[in-house]
Amino acid sequence: MQRRMSDTSTTPSSAKEPASATEATGGAPSPARPAGSRARTVARAAARVALGLALGAAAAEVAFRLRDDGAFPHLNLYRTDDVLGVRLIPGESMKLSFGGNPVTSVRINQDGFRGAELPPPGDRDIVVVGDSQVFGLGVEEGETFSARLQELMADAIVVNAGVPTYGPPEYDRIAADLVSRRKAKTLVYVVNLANDLLEADRPNADRHAVWDGWAVRRETAPVRVAPFPGRDLLFRKSHAIFALRKWWYHATGPTEAFSVSSEGTYRDIGMAAVRAAEEHLAARDDTRRLSQLRDAKVGVANADLDRSRERFVALVNEQQITTDNVTLGWFTRWNPLKAAFAQPGDIVGIDDTGEYTTPLRATAEIILKGAEARRQIETELRKRAADKRADKRAADKPSAGEAIVQVLEGVDAAQKRAEAIRAEQLPTLKAFSPLAPRIRKMKALCDEAGTRLLVAVLPIDVQVSADEWKKYGFEPIDLEPARILVDDVIDAAEDVGASAVDLTAALRAAEPGAFLDKDIHLTPKGHEAVAKAIADALAKPTPRRLAEPQAGRPPGRTLPTRLGEARQRKEVRVSGSTAAGCETYIVDEWLTLRCHDKGEDHAFPIGLNVREAPLGEVVVTRDPVGAWVIQVPVLREFPGAQIDLQWPRSVRSLVVSWSAYRATTRAKDGAVDISLYGSDKVDTAKLGPAALPREEVCNVVKAAGVVTDCREIPLFDNPACFSTFDGDAVATYECLLGERDPACPKGTGPVGVFQRCAPLCSKEAPCAAGRCSTYRGAEVCL
Repeated sequence: MQRRMSDTSTTPSSAKEPASATEATGGAPSPARPAGSRARTVARAAARVALGLALGAAAAEVAFRLRDDGAFPHLNLYRTDDVLGVRLIPGESMKLSFGGNPVTSVRINQDGFRGAELPPPGDRDIVVVGDSQVFGLGVEEGETFSARLQELMADAIVVNAGVPTYGPPEYDRIAADLVSRRKAKTLVYVVNLANDLLEADRPNADRHAVWDGWAVRRETAPVRVAPFPGRDLLFRKSHAIFALRKWWYHATGPTEAFSVSSEGTYRDIGMAAVRAAEEHLAARDDTRRLSQLRDAKVGVANADLDRSRERFVALVNEQQITTDNVTLGWFTRWNPLKAAFAQPGDIVGIDDTGEYTTPLRATAEIILKGAEARRQIETELRKRAADKRADKRAADKPSAGEAIVQVLEGVDAAQKRAEAIRAEQLPTLKAFSPLAPRIRKMKALCDEAGTRLLVAVLPIDVQVSADEWKKYGFEPIDLEPARILVDDVIDAAEDVGASAVDLTAALRAAEPGAFLDKDIHLTPKGHEAVAKAIADALAKPTPRRLAEPQAGRPPGRTLPTRLGEARQRKEVRVSGSTAAGCETYIVDEWLTLRCHDKGEDHAFPIGLNVREAPLGEVVVTRDPVGAWVIQVPVLREFPGAQIDLQWPRSVRSLVVSWSAYRATTRAKDGAVDISLYGSDKVDTAKLGPAALPREEVCNVVKAAGVVTDCREIPLFDNPACFSTFDGDAVATYECLLGERDPACPKGTGPVGVFQRCAPLCSKEAPCAAGRCSTYRGAEVCL
């Protein structure tokens, strides 16, 4: 070192520098620099580069953080969980902003849920389970509907257990844990229609994975990542790194994996609605097939019973047994053996008269006297059987007494089989909701813990309001058919005795502004509406599920006969009908009036008002010449029909009633009376033109290729048929005939031969109009 310094000092400063190092040393190479000096030089250079990079990275981080307001567009607070797929990291916090919506703060408590630390369990804990809608993505924690529910129910502790990405399988596990640990008073099970139906049987572990703190779709997640110190800080906390990854994604283009979605969309909901509607139709068809099968079994049993009765009659004739005329009285002019097997509602008429006013159906007097006649006959037959048991005509044949016993026992057995089949209660098959098993499981869990279950159904934004389509830049798509999905979940909850609330109406009332911009999540206004709806639902007792009537046409009921066929029969006598200019016929249970222009007014009727009719079944048409045709059923179980008719100079009332009288001390029944008398007690203000079939009804009849004039077929205009079978003329026509069941709106059920939709009712849910009457295992407003 000293020599180098001496050599350097003896060199004149003005001397010309040699052209090369060789010249400077007289041809000998200069000594090499020490390794330490060179390392320091590299280190200093590297430090300068590193410092520059660090300063640049810090500046970039600050710049991107300022640009993003310190917020990320997605939650990045997740860790992997083998059972739930992902969990929120306890104690973590962040800022969140997406879709141009305001920045919000998120913090996670030690239980892994959003918000402050949970207080100790209370006496009125309410646990709310769900996904990102319950979590409250896009709003502050104090603006979530769980927090607002806490304010509305100040004496309760409301636990927001919503976690983004979770679905029904995860709700079940979280609910089971919290209900058990906190002895919750209420469990609010929030169904997000956007994806919960699609995720009912698909665990989150199959749908999502954690990638540097982000919950990503499993199909887009890397198979493995390279761990290194600080990776979490860079990839979970750095806004600059997030911006770089986002740029890289857009620069290289979405991979095929990115085109596969694990979340539901409005298209998925639309397809699910179509499938659900098809399942409902299939369920109704299956129910009707069961009903038709039962009707066929009834027919076979009735035929067997008829054959047994024929053998009984032949045996009576063979034995020359007569009944006591004193006991039967005037009834002996009818066939007492026919009446002996009569049931309430059977047509037991006189075959040798034209017009008549005698009972159209088996009344108590007929049934009781017929039963007495049969008892006398059977007593005599059994007496003769006892006398003739030993009298065998041949070794291989039964005795005359045994033959009598076989006939009697055959009648009894056939009658018991027929009665058993008639009494068979058929189930009403329903479409299967994907969430039904989950809700059933939750109800069992809650029942065991003494917890009330409330199922809240949250629709997607574009279901609530068509205006929400504008924020996506799409043309509106009618999602009203998706109502069936909401109804299915509500039905599944009520079927197991849980409370249920449809949040559609509450959110619709909160519009505009119930949903975030360019996103399906709720705004503070939407959360407020949901909280109030849930609080209102919890303030009411759990409603009793209203039973629905058995599906299908009631046994023994028939369609009204076409006018041409009815006029081939003899007229029946109806008091006042001739003076009014009305022909009157009865075919099966249907009374048909044809009122023409040959009455005392020599004119057609000009006004009509149906005051009362069995099951609301009145068919009014006009024949080709303009005569009015009115058809109404005559039913014992729904006695009474009153229809006011107006002519130019008079008003008459068609009255069908059962006049009650006591036949014996054991039974009370009546005979039917039909009259068409003039009346001065009719409210003429309610009289108006007849409600003839709408153009839509006629169009369907024509499109079905049945007839060219819909007046030829008596049809009941059932609007539910058009909504159920829209676009299918044949199916709609069959529904109008009562051959296919319509999809009745919620809270209604099909009744009568036409299967029209009537409101269900009970003591707790009275009728807005009409009477709450028992009908085929249910109560309906008639």
